[in-house]
Amino acid sequence: MKIDFALLLKNKSLKIQRTECADGFEIYEDVIIPRPFEITTCVYFEHDMVYVELKVHYDTKIICSRCLVEFERPQRLFFKEKYTLAQLNETYAQGQIDTVELARDQIILRTSIKNVCKESCQGLCPICGQDKNQHHCDCEKEKKNPYFEKLEILLSDTDKEV
Repeated sequence: MKIDFALLLKNKSLKIQRTECADGFEIYEDVIIPRPFEITTCVYFEHDMVYVELKVHYDTKIICSRCLVEFERPQRLFFKEKYTLAQLNETYAQGQIDTVELARDQIILRTSIKNVCKESCQGLCPICGQDKNQHHCDCEKEKKNPYFEKLEILLSDTDKEV
């Protein structure tokens, strides 16, 4: 939805409130908003400033970065921005505020790049690929640094001489 802010400048006591639905979209390859989401917008003029408030309710479908399990998480976003008239004209040169675009930008900015299904997620075993949250595997747990292999050989040879 686009709000023409010229209306606010003509009638400074006007408070524009609207609720709308926007289509879901892909944020990242592993994070999407699968269904339409609700945006509540309030735009008003106060003390020579234009205030834009957004309340957004949406669900995200996420693939866990550790174990690759798909899960959904409900999200709530509140955004409040104030603009001087000069900033408003510079930012929105066309004279309109596109609330759907503004909401999408804020959702993208506030979405984490790495998402986990739960804080205690153990992820996948790097050796066998089994989900460690579901099954315990008996793969070798010790991580060896390949840069120290030669040193390890040298130290083991020294132990034999002594």
